[in-house]
Amino acid sequence: VSQSRYLGYTSSTDKAISMAAFKALSGTSSANAIDVLLEKLSSATDEQIIKALQDAVVSIKSTQTVEKLREVWAKFPENQKKYLGAFAPISDPSLLDLVAAAYKSSQADVKNAAFQALTKWENEAATSLLLPVIMANDAEKSGVAFRAFVKQIGSSTLSTERKVLSLRKLIPYTNDDAGLKRLIINQLA
Repeated sequence: VSQSRYLGYTSSTDKAISMAAFKALSGTSSANAIDVLLEKLSSATDEQIIKALQDAVVSIKSTQTVEKLREVWAKFPENQKKYLGAFAPISDPSLLDLVAAAYKSSQADVKNAAFQALTKWENEAATSLLLPVIMANDAEKSGVAFRAFVKQIGSSTLSTERKVLSLRKLIPYTNDDAGLKRLIINQLA
């Protein structure tokens, strides 16, 4: 079944059919649908639909996807929170700059969405932005940032020596928490 058929069902008045169609877009969308998907994402208000559209955008895996995300980011700044959910799975360096800027936002919802994107980044590039969050020792965010940092370094393609050096930066921020220390040790094992 083609993406155009699913796109048609997304406007169904039956919520179950509409939601199923949005979810199906993730496995059926191609680069020529990116404009339509981003347009729908820009106007979506339901969190489940936003997530399904983010997944559909990510599933395209095209250089055009990154270009289009950068375009809508600039064109529709009021919707930046919605686009951030697609940035982490793509993990393109040019998108990381946008996430970093969003993290400095005075809007709490945009800042939180940017933080979520940083913690879900697919490679170690976001660790340089997570380290200051860890160092700030914010009770709400530092633990999440710590775990994301360890995971990103652990799953990176860095050499063992570089991983050890990167993870060593975290030792002062374990605050004698055995669980956090064990997390580091497990990544080095």
